[in-house]
Amino acid sequence: MKKKNEYAVVCHEIEKWFGEGEARVHALRGVDLEIRIGELAMLVGPSGCGKTTLPSVIAGLLDSNGGDLEVLGEMPAQMSGQERILFRRRHLGFVFQQYNLLPALTAAENVAVPLLAAGVNRIEAVAQAKRLLAQLGMEERAASPPAQLSGGQQQRVALARALVHKPHLVVCDEPTSALDAKTGRSPPQDPILGSAYPRIS
Repeated sequence: MKKKNEYAVVCHEIEKWFGEGEARVHALRGVDLEIRIGELAMLVGPSGCGKTTLPSVIAGLLDSNGGDLEVLGEMPAQMSGQERILFRRRHLGFVFQQYNLLPALTAAENVAVPLLAAGVNRIEAVAQAKRLLAQLGMEERAASPPAQLSGGQQQRVALARALVHKPHLVVCDEPTSALDAKTGRSPPQDPILGSAYPRIS
């Protein structure tokens, strides 16, 4: 028998399509998935198989067209729009494929965004962000805007932003594609990811 708090994610017959009629394209068809608390799960498959769509549904960035989704023991479909926003803000971290860093902010300020949204004092939020970036070997780039960072550096900023508020679940869309080969092959050995894996899913 499953315990309610045993699973970070439970998907049952999740459906997602785009368009209608003859133009309808099915991205997800009857997806069943269970991810335990503290477990690392990776989606592997060809382009167009739903590797981006499913994480987006799990993170609440897209609504499914059918099926049941449970995240950290809660049913997002039963929440109001504001409740879902607060739930994501408190419990989830998300790494976008395109990073989505704010160009007018420094690396540290980008990392601090989730803390600021949670009401943390700006000085403390930026200080926490800088400490996290230092763990990633980016202490000297904390004051740099995204335009002055390499692709791998931008991706590390995005990873740090997803983890800085210590979420219970981190959902990533190709989180290591721009990192160096050694780090990309073995993400648990990364100084920040490795320390996070025992605590989050």
